[in-house]
Amino acid sequence: MLTSFTKRNINGRMRNIRTIDDVVDALGGDTEVARWLNITPAGVNHWKSRGEIPGNWKLRVYVRLLDEGFDCDPIVFGLSREDADILTSRIRPVPRPKRSRSSAHV
Repeated sequence: MLTSFTKRNINGRMRNIRTIDDVVDALGGDTEVARWLNITPAGVNHWKSRGEIPGNWKLRVYVRLLDEGFDCDPIVFGLSREDADILTSRIRPVPRPKRSRSSAHV
């Protein structure tokens, strides 16, 4: 599901993430992020009200944003630009398996 923020940024090529609200919006909103991480939407909303993603989720969320092509300000995740550059230089994209249509209805 694409939110209006995501659509605007994909179509306009302006995909800068600068706040926790931007992070959540870019990933589809509270409910979608909660579903992806197997937590409650209230937990995601708590991130936004605190202005911080808990440490155990930061890396996973950061990598997903980068994987989806978003330009994310590392300060949102408590990283300096230098730390973010080191981190991203060591991350290799993992190819996602393609689902075959024939096995979907077996």
